[in-house]
Amino acid sequence: MVTTFNLFTSVSWIITGLISAVLSTLFLGKNPKKRLNQLFSAGFIAWSLSMVFNGIVFAVAYRSLTAANIFRDLTVVFGILSAFILFAAAYGIYFGAESLNWLLYISLIVIAGVLAGFGAVNDWVTLDGLGGFKTTDNLVGKICTQIITAVFIVAANILLILTYRSSKNPQAKKRVGYFVIGYSTIIVGLLMFVIDSLARVGASDSAFT
Repeated sequence: MVTTFNLFTSVSWIITGLISAVLSTLFLGKNPKKRLNQLFSAGFIAWSLSMVFNGIVFAVAYRSLTAANIFRDLTVVFGILSAFILFAAAYGIYFGAESLNWLLYISLIVIAGVLAGFGAVNDWVTLDGLGGFKTTDNLVGKICTQIITAVFIVAANILLILTYRSSKNPQAKKRVGYFVIGYSTIIVGLLMFVIDSLARVGASDSAFT
């Protein structure tokens, strides 16, 4: 039987992901031919899928732990991919759309692919000892899925803030401001992941002392 905590976690992740996906799609619909709009929307949609898959993890774990781990792998892959797409979008806004060349795309795809591979292998779903399930990782998984991902999102947000401060166009400045808020919510979410995992490690250590 699904625990209350797992049920709440599953529903909240899925709803949040769906709302984010709808908003991202609506944003793309305003100007679907602009490359920067495509990148921003793709990044947030990838992040949305990551949240939805993470919610599904706790919904299917009671039926099949293997299926739960597959969805967890998808969560990791789309989460990391979203960070690099959003970084590319912020890079394009700050340095100009012409700076988005194939060399940059290939470099980001390769780095994201390597991190996603190591992250997925070192992050898994397991029993929480309370009748439910939890996600856990080791140091390699934490570095790949959380720390490096957070660094790229923070760097992207810094580029957006610099763009916001230097912009003389009120309308453009307003739009960039919304992106800063959006990126900041992702940073807060990643920090919550890190704090939660560190708290669990601390609790585990105290249990054996």
